[in-house]
Amino acid sequence: ECLAEMQAFFEDTIEKAKAKGLAEITVNLLGVRPCEEGVDEEHLQRMLQRALKISEKYSGIPCKGVSGSTDCNIPMSMGIPAIALGVYLGDGTHTREERVLISSIPTGLKIGAEMILEFFQK
Repeated sequence: ECLAEMQAFFEDTIEKAKAKGLAEITVNLLGVRPCEEGVDEEHLQRMLQRALKISEKYSGIPCKGVSGSTDCNIPMSMGIPAIALGVYLGDGTHTREERVLISSIPTGLKIGAEMILEFFQK
């Protein structure tokens, strides 16, 4: 609902600017990022809580889940619960200033491995 409202506001604003001759504007849609639809929220929350618990176990850092645009968009749009898990500490993601703390990678790999190994121990 919020995205539809924002899109309508955006399109209305563009049309008003064009009508007033304030600007020549061309809008090109570069892509659609689908959101979760029909995802089992309980299953998704269990996955998230497990990831947080494992992350805190190895890192010793209080962790939290946040929403973002990730590779999870596609499975979530198909009703498949999914989470993206970072496996290093750093900042400036996807910028020229991106920084990865190399010493955090071994801990991150332990976190990722424990998340995956559960599926092979059944």
